[in-house]
Amino acid sequence: MSLDRWLELLRARGVDLSARELLDAAWLAAHMTPRKEARQAAPEPRPPGEPPARPEPGPEPPRRPPVAAPVPPPKIPIAGGPPPRPLPVPDRHERSSREDPDAAEAVPIELFAYPRAIERPREFVHALRPFRRYVDAGEEVDVDEERTVERIAHERIWSPVLRPASGRWLDVAFVVDVSVSMRVWRPLARELHDLLLQVPFRDVRLWYMHGGGGRVRISASATPGAQSHDPAALIDMTGRRLTLVLTDGCGPRWRDGTAGAALRKWADAGPSAILHPLPEELWDRTALAPVPGLLHSPVPAQANRSLTFQALSGEKLEGTPVPVIRPEGPWLAPWARLVTGSLDHGLICAVTMAGGTPPAKSPRPSRQDAATRVAGFRQGASTHAYRLAGYLSYTEPLDLGLMWLVQRSMFREADPLPMAEVLLSGLLRRQGETETFAFQPGVRSVLQSALPAAEARRVRAAVSAEIGRRTAGIGRKQRFWAMVAPGSGGEPWTLREAFADLESAGLLPPGIGPAQPGLSGADVPALRRLWGTALRERRPGDPHRYGTAVSLAVALLARARQHDDRKALDDCVALLSRARGEAELAGRDRLDVIDGHLGWAMLTRFRWDRDPLTLSEAKVTFLGATEGQGARPRDVCGLALAAIESARWTGGAADRELLLRCETALRPPSPRDPAHPLMAGTLARILLAVDGSRPERALGLLRRAVSLAQDDDPDVLACRADLGAHLLAEFRRGGRVEALAEAAEQLRLAQRSCAAGEPLLAWICAGLGRVHLEEFRLKRTSSSLEQGEEALRRALDRLGRLPLPRDHRLTCDVLNDLGEVRLERFAIERRPGVADDARVLLLRARDRDGSRSASIDESLSRLLIARYESFHDVHDLWGAADHLQRLAESDAETPVRLRAARTWAGCEVSAGRWHRASAAYAQAINLCGKIGRAADEDLSTLCSEAAAVELERGDAAGALRLAQAGLRRLADHRGPALPGLPASGGPMIVINVCERRTDALVLDESRIEVLHLGGVTLDDVSRNARDLLAATRQPDWPDDGPIADTLAWLWQLVGEPVLAHLGWLGRAPGQRRRRLWWSAAGALSFLPLHAASDGERTMFDHVTSSYLADTRDALRTPAARSVRTADLSRTDPYEPARSKVRFEGTWHQVAELASSPGRLAVLPRHEVISGVGEPADGAAPLPAHLLAAFREVVAAMWPVPEEVRLALLDVSRQAGERSTAWHVHDVALELRRRFPARPRIWAALRHFGA
Repeated sequence: MSLDRWLELLRARGVDLSARELLDAAWLAAHMTPRKEARQAAPEPRPPGEPPARPEPGPEPPRRPPVAAPVPPPKIPIAGGPPPRPLPVPDRHERSSREDPDAAEAVPIELFAYPRAIERPREFVHALRPFRRYVDAGEEVDVDEERTVERIAHERIWSPVLRPASGRWLDVAFVVDVSVSMRVWRPLARELHDLLLQVPFRDVRLWYMHGGGGRVRISASATPGAQSHDPAALIDMTGRRLTLVLTDGCGPRWRDGTAGAALRKWADAGPSAILHPLPEELWDRTALAPVPGLLHSPVPAQANRSLTFQALSGEKLEGTPVPVIRPEGPWLAPWARLVTGSLDHGLICAVTMAGGTPPAKSPRPSRQDAATRVAGFRQGASTHAYRLAGYLSYTEPLDLGLMWLVQRSMFREADPLPMAEVLLSGLLRRQGETETFAFQPGVRSVLQSALPAAEARRVRAAVSAEIGRRTAGIGRKQRFWAMVAPGSGGEPWTLREAFADLESAGLLPPGIGPAQPGLSGADVPALRRLWGTALRERRPGDPHRYGTAVSLAVALLARARQHDDRKALDDCVALLSRARGEAELAGRDRLDVIDGHLGWAMLTRFRWDRDPLTLSEAKVTFLGATEGQGARPRDVCGLALAAIESARWTGGAADRELLLRCETALRPPSPRDPAHPLMAGTLARILLAVDGSRPERALGLLRRAVSLAQDDDPDVLACRADLGAHLLAEFRRGGRVEALAEAAEQLRLAQRSCAAGEPLLAWICAGLGRVHLEEFRLKRTSSSLEQGEEALRRALDRLGRLPLPRDHRLTCDVLNDLGEVRLERFAIERRPGVADDARVLLLRARDRDGSRSASIDESLSRLLIARYESFHDVHDLWGAADHLQRLAESDAETPVRLRAARTWAGCEVSAGRWHRASAAYAQAINLCGKIGRAADEDLSTLCSEAAAVELERGDAAGALRLAQAGLRRLADHRGPALPGLPASGGPMIVINVCERRTDALVLDESRIEVLHLGGVTLDDVSRNARDLLAATRQPDWPDDGPIADTLAWLWQLVGEPVLAHLGWLGRAPGQRRRRLWWSAAGALSFLPLHAASDGERTMFDHVTSSYLADTRDALRTPAARSVRTADLSRTDPYEPARSKVRFEGTWHQVAELASSPGRLAVLPRHEVISGVGEPADGAAPLPAHLLAAFREVVAAMWPVPEEVRLALLDVSRQAGERSTAWHVHDVALELRRRFPARPRIWAALRHFGA
């Protein structure tokens, strides 16, 4: 058989090997010594008539001596550890034991608990294969057999030829941290050591790192008192020792730096690495403080001090770089190649700097109450960790092995991460030096209050079942011990601290039988006998006769609900129907009691069969039971539940009047009321169905209902499903993460208690799918996306088997959510098949329910845009534009339509369809006008982008109209483009900046010329605006370099091109300066265009500049001639609505000043608030807005010296008919002449207006 055929057969069996690995395995099989197995020889044939040989007598098996069985003593704790000694019992118990000859002693039972730590051990060993090298063994020598034979044959010299011996390359010092937080990783340490022994290292030694007395010691034993050594004992002077440290970095020695000093000794002597058991997202919480960066090794097996490390952040770090990696194959493989020199490029990994400055000690938190501790833990912990803490609150004692068993029982997984989070949470404290823990005071009750009381029984039942499955593990090192008394049915003696029921686990030892349960509830056989007697001795219509029938029916109904007994339910319905007929025969007017029981029987049958006719019968029956006064609350609850279930299954709205009537009849239940869970849950579901806008009271009632209900109560399942659904809705409304975590918890509990064939499982799985989808959008974890898709597909499969209408709301919701999940998956994987699945699912949802076409069109457009970005197919872009156009022109909410119109315009621009892009922007601008002032910033940006589109179309007038509308934030952009220019003459430069392009629209004598400013981008403008705002915040700052750089950038890319276009670059001496108006919006409006300068030439030398927001500002004639000087004024570029000015000690908004216009406003003390971001879209300085009330405004745009403010006041006193722009220009020229190197002084003065 050929080698390829071998590989093909192995792959068919699921074994993926390379050719080299297969040959190694074949060679190993050929050289292995066959295992000696004890084989039983076949009996030899005996002669006929000879009797069979009798077996030789052997030692008799030891018989178990009879021992006395003690009567259960007082309660004792069940703890982990070695098997307990026989319990001491009082004398009276001893006497009773001697009297009973069949008594037996208490039986110890041991159970394996720890899970497997490494899921793929073969992948781990394979990742370390680069270390399989052989080198010279130093002084050791071997006999060279071939050369020795040649020497004897040719030279007749009978002496061996020696050669240097070769040996394995490196040995390993595997150091395990034994701090308290590392106890949970002991199985991982054992398995890592076993796997390292399988790698061809020269030697593998296991060491334990202890801390105490302010120093770190290493020992060959994990026991703290064992003989220890200094960390330097691990140093190999030849550099052929690899040091691997397994730690989570949470111990005290890592925080005070002593462990880091020991790690530096090892890393300076040879290659070293840290194996971190926690996931990468939790490393920042530890004391290692790893930094991501690029690690490079020049030669193989280089000590870490010789490695070059460059942090991705660019910061310089002190210490020796030590890589931090997970003990998994995909993490170890690139690191092994780096150490062995087979990695061509550097390794991007997280590195901790050993021996560097230890992290600052966090301040010791003040004493917190239990609720604060639990709230802080829930905020930062994973969902599984928080649920595990809740389950452990029902467990005692908190032995580490028992905690493992609880996790395995409740989660069916062996991941130690949730356990590590609980141990590091601060909720537990150690009991001495043992592995037993206890909750901090008050924490247990807080955790138990968040889970239903029935969870205690569920935890115990799950642990019992897990113990039953783990009997094969008896004989391992880690076990549990439980004391079981004879005749107790497997109940441990300590009921309060019992963690398992051995009878449920199937582990009762020989001689111990199950306990006999007592009668619970009505005795159905006795009632059947009474009913038979009544049938024989009573006439039809006798109250005793039909009363006995009702009693038997109620008992049968209880049995049917408890044991899912369909025959009992059928008998119950038949008895109640017969009893109702006999009561009518007897002339009874009130049949509400019988109707109530019959209604509950029909409602129970509906929950099993999901037949709509059965639900209708139950609803009609409940209506008859609640017609009169004094209806029983239980029957009112049944009527409300029937109405709610009817709405759930038809997909429509519930009967509002009926539910309001039920709400009036139901009083707020008392916690002592036996029907409290049913009444509270029903009242909550009524409130949610009638008015879901204020769910606080309803959610509180639902929480009380599910916490007090029994596990076998069928109503608690629907309550949990509704509670989870409305908590999810609350998260979507307010973004409260706690509501999402609680919704996931309630839905998981509902899913666990739901039977396999329960139809309500479809609603529960749909809710879980939505929860996982929101978790993915919140945390971006792939596991959440996979779990969400699995839950939604399960819900869709269940819905397909139910008799629901085609356009049922839940079916459409599941299709829509599943399409969203596939859309998110396509954004990650970028596979065409995933996008096709998402599109089919979304189209199916839209075809079934046309009312949700708006949201589905938005999802389809996102999908097609993502496809275009991946595959660059313009047809996808056109399809997305069609969906968005349909949504923008629909009757959806205005913000949704505005978002769609903006995206539609972007698609048309990317496709180069300018006419359709112009229509899309027009639609978006009109929608902005409908929203009002809340969309002012969007309006400015939209107008700028629309103006750029008009320039692409060649419509300069249309571009000007849009640019001016954006400057003024007016949704009406259909007015004339040139209403007029300033009377004094001179062009106006309107600069339009957007992401695609930047243009200067030159308005001169009713002409519009377009000057493209190719070097100006929106990012450059924003960056320069941020730098200028930061540099001008302090008036006495000595460095004017950032301001000079900004002025030079403005001259090179804006000022010089504009003057060259106008032909004004050269001005003859004595020639009168020309006038020029600037108009810009957004971040560009904060830049001093009037003072642009390259150091030699400035805008001052060529023109006198002013600023306008619109040409309409130049034509405004003030009604008053007043000149007002502001005490203080402030522009907020991040929230323009907060900009204001103070005149005569009173603060004013711009709108308040429009009623009292003036001639001139002087702002000598103006400030622009500086922050960390960039100005809002469409923001403009306050003086530009003041042009709505004043003809001219003069301002110092940032803090300036007092003499400059006095010069501005002098300008205000010289104000006349002539524009003050000339005076401001002269003042700026004089300041520039006096302070040429301080642009902070002369560039601050700006003139606004005509």
